[in-house]
Amino acid sequence: MVLAFLAVVGWLLRMKLEESLHANLKSVLQTTLHAEREAVRNWTRMQQNIASAMVTSQLEETIRSLLANATPNATTLELLSLPQAAELRRVLSPQVEAHKYNGYVIMEKSGRITASNHDRLVGVVLKGPEMDFVREKVLVEKPMMLPPIKSIVEIPDRKGVERTGVPVMYASAPIRNELGEVVAVLGLRIQPEV
Repeated sequence: MVLAFLAVVGWLLRMKLEESLHANLKSVLQTTLHAEREAVRNWTRMQQNIASAMVTSQLEETIRSLLANATPNATTLELLSLPQAAELRRVLSPQVEAHKYNGYVIMEKSGRITASNHDRLVGVVLKGPEMDFVREKVLVEKPMMLPPIKSIVEIPDRKGVERTGVPVMYASAPIRNELGEVVAVLGLRIQPEV
């Protein structure tokens, strides 16, 4: 009888202990989830603020001048040889490096990348689903953080191997004309795996 009583008490204690452990584990996991979610939100806001802060009136003026001189049929070489492209590299490269971005792009509303620190991106025109995404999410009135996408041109992966399909994200900020209309976007490339 005593043995049966002890077995029942032991079983009840075990159930209460398991219940308590599950509740504690659930609480710890919920706290961790909330902390991680808030950390991602803060990081996203920080990336948007950095992109926005880089778009000074002088930078917008240089980009507007670049767009005015970049004819619709300009070749990659012609775009790269524009003095505004060199000025953008001079101004943006130290900031890109200081914030540990993997590069930058200036994209017109047409989807053409007019300037970049990676020459092979210059002159690329986004089409189809990529351009629809850009139109809906990037060429908007405020800074954005874009979810990871696969690169459409060869860029170095985390091991330094040049290939397409490397995951990239962009912190972006709108470039406006003198009337305040969005005419282009500054995209700061982040490799999410790094």
